[in-house]
Amino acid sequence: MVYERWTDPDSDFEKVRVTSDMCPRLTAGAEETQEGQIHRVAKTILISRLEAAMHAKELHVAAELSEAETLREEL
Repeated sequence: MVYERWTDPDSDFEKVRVTSDMCPRLTAGAEETQEGQIHRVAKTILISRLEAAMHAKELHVAAELSEAETLREEL
């Protein structure tokens, strides 16, 4: 798995650029698991964390995405 990781000079957060080979497998369960490079996460956990990150302004949706506004509204 190849990804970029860097520290934002304007914050204490470490950032990771997500690529298509890193996509987690969504489950209907209630927990997160990892086996090697396979990550499984419950949909409810993922959505909850995305909502919290957007509310805290830690996650931004790129304006050039065709469905950017819809994603912002949904979350």
